[in-house]
Amino acid sequence: MTLSADVTRHHTAWVHCANCRPHPVRYAVDGDRLVCFGDELPADARNGRDVFVTVHEIAGGHALAQLSGTVHDVAADDLDPNAILELLDHVALGRTAQEVDTAIARHHRRRIVALDTRAPQRS
Repeated sequence: MTLSADVTRHHTAWVHCANCRPHPVRYAVDGDRLVCFGDELPADARNGRDVFVTVHEIAGGHALAQLSGTVHDVAADDLDPNAILELLDHVALGRTAQEVDTAIARHHRRRIVALDTRAPQRS
């Protein structure tokens, strides 16, 4: 499924399960799927779990896109390296090249998930 421009041009979404409160996550687009760090998801958003994703214009603004999908754990090596860097775009990684390399390696080991979406709905 091709993601809409409303989804591909933003970086924050609210993700929730049927029985958990929405959590804001920073996401990146890798092909036709959204990827994010799994430790930012609600605790019930485990591998294979269905979730709901809402992308807003701004925090608290009207919804641009609503999607449902399934959480899948993915290895960092299976992603475009630019997707991981995009997830870290707002994070200070260090002052020196060595500090930056160390920080990227640390984040590379975090749980990363793909939100394989289906049936997008526009609000």
